[in-house]
Amino acid sequence: MFSVAEINNASGCEAYGDSINLIANLDQESTNSLTVTTGYGDQNVKVWIDFNDDFTFTSDEVVVPNFVVIPGEVAVIIQKR
Repeated sequence: MFSVAEINNASGCEAYGDSINLIANLDQESTNSLTVTTGYGDQNVKVWIDFNDDFTFTSDEVVVPNFVVIPGEVAVIIQKR
């Protein structure tokens, strides 16, 4: 499961979650909390935000680079440019 702003995505256990259809409205220069919940330890999370709305995720749009999640709930702070 992950949540940010108005998104609360209760996804199942998959190796890769494509959430391109979900939209969060974040103010520029704002600081926001992203919460990732997993029932397993040593899970890696990588998050992109498509800043220019071109539906292409590039390395300069990575806001969480390979964060390791421990069992339970972990909050990650992201800042939109």
